[in-house]
Amino acid sequence: MMDDLRNGRARGVVVADFDRFLRPDRLGKIGILDVFQDTDSILYFQGGEIDLATDSGFMNAALQSLVAGTRDTHVQAEGAWC
Repeated sequence: MMDDLRNGRARGVVVADFDRFLRPDRLGKIGILDVFQDTDSILYFQGGEIDLATDSGFMNAALQSLVAGTRDTHVQAEGAWC
């Protein structure tokens, strides 16, 4: 998928919900967002889209990713799986 964005074969990615796209357990893992920013690609999800080439889009994606990752880590620590 990332190669398709880098090579211009794709201009975006569709996911059911944003939190299904990225749930980092470490800050270094949000680096995948750089590919979207560098290629002017759009992330589409139910209810909207995020243009990571914009400052607000990049910040929105980074924050939503960190929230999803923190929530996922907390659920795992509690031993409960959704």
